[in-house]
Amino acid sequence: MALSPDGRYAYVTSIDDGGVSVVDTHTTIPVGSRPTAIVFSPTRRLFYVAQPDAGTVTAVDTASNTVTGAPIPVGGQPGALALTPDEKRLYVADSAAGTVRAVDMAGPTPAVGPPVQVGGAPMGLAVVPDGTRVYVADSAGGTLAVIDTATGTMTGAPVALATGAFDVASARDSRRLYVADAGADAILVVDATTLTVTARVALPSTPRWLAVTPDGSRLLVTLPSVGSLAGRHRRSRPPGGPDPGRERAAWGRRLRRRTPRVGHQHRLQLPDGS
Repeated sequence: MALSPDGRYAYVTSIDDGGVSVVDTHTTIPVGSRPTAIVFSPTRRLFYVAQPDAGTVTAVDTASNTVTGAPIPVGGQPGALALTPDEKRLYVADSAAGTVRAVDMAGPTPAVGPPVQVGGAPMGLAVVPDGTRVYVADSAGGTLAVIDTATGTMTGAPVALATGAFDVASARDSRRLYVADAGADAILVVDATTLTVTARVALPSTPRWLAVTPDGSRLLVTLPSVGSLAGRHRRSRPPGGPDPGRERAAWGRRLRRRTPRVGHQHRLQLPDGS
């Protein structure tokens, strides 16, 4: 990494990607007290940020880097956000009340819907790419709940999967989910239909937040206790290659650590066919 002479930008090399990332080190957008979760609205050129102290969600214009409109009062302690693919509905998890609310963003002003009780302390949300379901990760009970976006109700009862399900992300094909099991230092690969764990990979530390890259090729995992970022790189099975089931048994041995000058990055080869 190298800093520009004025310290405004950091330039970070990436051996694997063959590029240099540019990081703005100075720009800060004031949005209020203790902002947490954030989600982008590409067509509106906005991002929404949750403010648990105020019980609100604030919209920020990405062109001007300024707050736009009034804060949306969602109540409680909003701790996770997820936006439907059409960007017409914003889901907000209240980690204190154990509920999820849908905010209708299609009208002239946001309309906050009634709370859906999911139990525990929901910390992670994921809307599948086809927009039909919202998955809710409960860090207290280690469960995964499903909300039907058409009816706005929970489908069945939450399913216990992990020691502490801190966050959840959906694969681009909507068939698989990735769950950060904070209690077991692992990532769980979950069948989105049956809600069963199909595989798991051990991590060197407690995972927290998850993100799938826009092209679906990587899953990024934060490891706060070691100041690290883990990345699952997309791998397809070559013709005549090994069976994916046999490959899963070797995931734990496929962890490769690189130690650059700043922090750590862990490359995880997870051949799940996604």
